[in-house]
Amino acid sequence: MHSSVKNRHVDRISILLQKYNIETIIHIKGQNNCFADYLSRHPIQHNEEIFDEDYDTTAVEPPNELSSHLITSNQFDITKIKEEQSKDSFIQNKIKEIIEDPTKHPYAFKDGVLYKLMTRNATNTTKTKLIYLPSSMINSLLQSYHNDPLGGHFGIRRTYFKIKNKFWVAIYETIN
Repeated sequence: MHSSVKNRHVDRISILLQKYNIETIIHIKGQNNCFADYLSRHPIQHNEEIFDEDYDTTAVEPPNELSSHLITSNQFDITKIKEEQSKDSFIQNKIKEIIEDPTKHPYAFKDGVLYKLMTRNATNTTKTKLIYLPSSMINSLLQSYHNDPLGGHFGIRRTYFKIKNKFWVAIYETIN
């Protein structure tokens, strides 16, 4: 693969596009890319005539072992957080403490899910709700963000920044 753009994100997309017969990929800077701007502001509705037309084209991708592995390799399921939190004794103790005195702790309990309230930086006093991830889900989250073939196999720092919207005790040490 020949790449004139020094951008890992563009390189990963280029790898995904290699199965097509594309001769050149040209990066257009955001301020000059009116096509992307137009598409994001004026999305095509699925009920428009363009979807009714038969263009005599068919796209078929044969299944292979790698694609089926990609589907099953990510074991993290965000819909299981409520269930896994109910099994975690530390989280259950935190929930009891919050119910007894909600103003005393930097946590929130809403719709059956425990959140950690944190400020993003020292200058901002607005607190953000971060899901308190049960210990049983930490490894699957790390694998889904780090080991997934499309995840980029980032190092410690970049993996941390990708998942910092989740919270658990000693998050950085766990990634390290």
